[in-house]
Amino acid sequence: MEVLNDVGYTQISVAFGDDAPTRRVAERLIADGKVWMSGSRWHGREVVRISVSNGTTDADDVTTAVEAVRRAVEAVRSGEP
Repeated sequence: MEVLNDVGYTQISVAFGDDAPTRRVAERLIADGKVWMSGSRWHGREVVRISVSNGTTDADDVTTAVEAVRRAVEAVRSGEP
């Protein structure tokens, strides 16, 4: 995972290699439904956009998000549809 922007507040734009795998990770995250992270474009690249802006976000929420990303990345890397 590559963080592409300077994180000054709550928006993080990340890529998982080239555009195609990044797009597939975003699609899997949305389909999974455990977290809401959207696909987008930033500076001409596909990205997964992550926003953390709720004061009630706790350690369990972070764990859920990290695990959702891990599952999506592993599925894309293994070639799952």
